[in-house]
Amino acid sequence: MDLRNELRKAHGLVPTWGDGNPLTDWKRAAKICADKVQDIAPHWLILVSGLDYQLDLTGVQRSPI
Repeated sequence: MDLRNELRKAHGLVPTWGDGNPLTDWKRAAKICADKVQDIAPHWLILVSGLDYQLDLTGVQRSPI
């Protein structure tokens, strides 16, 4: 399951990774969603993309899920 396809800036908000902002923190949102999916379907593989059309993985390296 891909939680979100092509994450990018929208509606004046720029996605972030691991800063704790509930409006922009993609790491936080992905973790919450992934936990809910795994509660229902623990055998599913969950893909979490990086920022900016999945191209920016810099936050993942320093702060993995």
